[in-house]
Amino acid sequence: MSMAQRTSCWIPLSERALLELREAVHEQAEVALRGASAAKALGSGKDGATKPIGLEQGCQLVLYYAQQLPELCRLCKAPREVCWSAVVFYRRFFAVRSPMAFDPTPVMFTAVFLACKVEEARQITLDKLLAAAEMSPASGMREKVIAMEVPFLEGLGFDVTIEPKVDSAFRALAEDLCGDLQLGGSPAAASSAAVAALLSDEERRAEVVRDAEDRLIQLAVRTDAVLRWPSSALLAVSFGVALGMALTPPSGSGAEILEVHWGTVGSLLEPKLELEGQRVALRAWMDEVRQCFRSPAFTTPVPEAVAKEAAKAARRCHRAFDRLRERAAVDEQSMAPRLEKKRKADRTQGQLTTEAASKRAAAEASASASAAEVGDRTEVPFAVGVAAP
Repeated sequence: MSMAQRTSCWIPLSERALLELREAVHEQAEVALRGASAAKALGSGKDGATKPIGLEQGCQLVLYYAQQLPELCRLCKAPREVCWSAVVFYRRFFAVRSPMAFDPTPVMFTAVFLACKVEEARQITLDKLLAAAEMSPASGMREKVIAMEVPFLEGLGFDVTIEPKVDSAFRALAEDLCGDLQLGGSPAAASSAAVAALLSDEERRAEVVRDAEDRLIQLAVRTDAVLRWPSSALLAVSFGVALGMALTPPSGSGAEILEVHWGTVGSLLEPKLELEGQRVALRAWMDEVRQCFRSPAFTTPVPEAVAKEAAKAARRCHRAFDRLRERAAVDEQSMAPRLEKKRKADRTQGQLTTEAASKRAAAEASASASAAEVGDRTEVPFAVGVAAP
């Protein structure tokens, strides 16, 4: 699948496919960077080579700023739906765009700002968002976010639909699971009386839902889960983790309990799927997502020192790409008068062609009418002049 197709509608990727996509994006950025360096050297007469950052270094930089997204949302008091949408937007964007070409800092702010629009959190304006993050006007971040909005939407393929909404989805999952266990409809019901008791308590159920939302967001910012599996699997496993942790004794190991309650959530979802193939796929997805929760990437965030080193190397790349965009904008402005002149000429030519065609059609119609009139004159005398036998 091409990157153009990829941005039009996000489809979960395998680990190998995601790596290949990132390698292709990185290679394209390197080619563009070499072109920018060559142009700079040609203009200045000096070696203008800008060293690209490595693929792994770029991924670490993207992950570090992804980890800052929940805190930014907390500072501006954004609802959970805004935070989730912002994280998904940010991760999808950097799956198809390189951090060499786009600075993750304004991209992070753009993701939150766009998510506020999509989720209709109108109370959070761009100025309020920047003020919450203590960004002064001198930083130029406001202008950067405004300039970033269209390229960001292009990277998303203008697809800003995020379904399901996490808060309502978790609440529905909790209510369905509670009802299913109370009715004894779950195969795991016999071993899950504690789950039914917990979910019957509205206050404790709300705590589980909030914990599940937090774990889902952390899973999305620290791992590639949101790019690799459907939301249904991520929601189910995140809820299972939160449920298991709520029932785990403080002094005990929660590993076995987590396994039981992951199975409980799965037993609720599987009967809702019509085909056996769908049930098999769901089980496989949930197993893989569980491994993400146990992975070092989830438990160990990107250190700030690593991110600072990567950001320092990336800044040179950002300046090179900024020059490319400025040059492209200048070329577009210089071409504008010529393009407008060509459009006018095309319109004039089109009008002339239309007029000529109209005149030709009128002439042909006139000629046809004249021919018909002449034919009438020649046929009448012949008919009159025929004598009766």
